Amino acid sequence: MEQFKEEDYVGFHFEKLGNSWIIWKDREHVLKQPRNTCGRFLDE
Repeated sequence: MEQFKEEDYVGFHFEKLGNSWIIWKDREHVLKQPRNTCGRFLDE
């Protein structure tokens, strides 16, 4: 969980798509789609 700091994602938006999360800075520009699920962050 230490790697997933809230400060690093200020201003970013998250949306769950299936089992993965999409992260973007604004609705028009998707920054990345992590392969890890939210459960991975919760387990750490």
